[in-house]
Amino acid sequence: MNIEKTLNIDTKRKIQVGEEQMTIYAAARWSALLGGIEIITKHAARNGIDMNDDKTWLKPLALQKFIKEETPVACAEIHQCTTSSVH
Repeated sequence: MNIEKTLNIDTKRKIQVGEEQMTIYAAARWSALLGGIEIITKHAARNGIDMNDDKTWLKPLALQKFIKEETPVACAEIHQCTTSSVH
């Protein structure tokens, strides 16, 4: 999906995230990664999985797919938050 065309968002625009400057796209990818890890952590806790001892929960391709699918949503949310605070 071409996020810039589809959502009409300049994903290369720099934003401030904590002490870092990054593009909306990079921030969205990080946000999606953290969201995926949060889902995994909740699922593991609910099922009594010790993530330090049991590594069967590691599913890099599934996490990569999740990030790819969530990135456009995160781009839209970040864009909305950063443009609405300007006004």
